Amino acid sequence: MVSLNPTTSSTSNGNASTKNSVSSAKSTVGSARHIASSTRTKKTKPSHVTASATELMHEGQKLANELYEQSIDKLGDTQDVVKQYSDSLITKIHKNPLTSVLIAAGVGALLSALFKK
Repeated sequence: MVSLNPTTSSTSNGNASTKNSVSSAKSTVGSARHIASSTRTKKTKPSHVTASATELMHEGQKLANELYEQSIDKLGDTQDVVKQYSDSLITKIHKNPLTSVLIAAGVGALLSALFKK
């Protein structure tokens, strides 16, 4: 059986990191809304608004890149786990080929019976 304890803990840490990134993104959106509402109520210099909008755009791009990198890392972790399981399954099939064939036949018969209804 494949042990997933290290992967599970890294996934938990990754989830916390993702939640922090999402929280930061929400904060940035809140800042953008605040700036937008303040420009509607006050007369500010256009250059100030442009600078603020540019800064918010850069922050949003950074957050998007961070989330992208995290998703790539998660995908790599998931691929590793799937590879471990498939290797384990192949090893079990090689050790017990008759059992594997009988299980596959039983599952096939069960699915056939279910789909006939």
